[in-house]
Amino acid sequence: MALKKNIPVYPADLFTWKGTHGFTEASDLKAVNFNPSQVWDDSCDVGFYLRSPNTGAKKLFTYAGHDHQDNEIVATMFESFDPPQETQRGVYKLAGKGVRPRFTLTIYND
Repeated sequence: MALKKNIPVYPADLFTWKGTHGFTEASDLKAVNFNPSQVWDDSCDVGFYLRSPNTGAKKLFTYAGHDHQDNEIVATMFESFDPPQETQRGVYKLAGKGVRPRFTLTIYND
């Protein structure tokens, strides 16, 4: 599983943040031509990077689900992907709770 090289990068300040949760309306993303793309070369997961305006660091977000009401999608959710960490023996383990915060995003359809 290898990350694709052409994953789109968007500024994190497109979202309003409350702690580790960001939210925005879909119409606010039209100006940046928002279009999540395939993340890994061997799967159909879609996502994008957000770049911090303060540090320049990028964080990968992948599709996590959607919320629907009356047969319409009202919100789409993404969450940060925290890659496995390598242990001293070269064995990978998933980043556990408390290791790094999990960030979530909600894009409301308006």
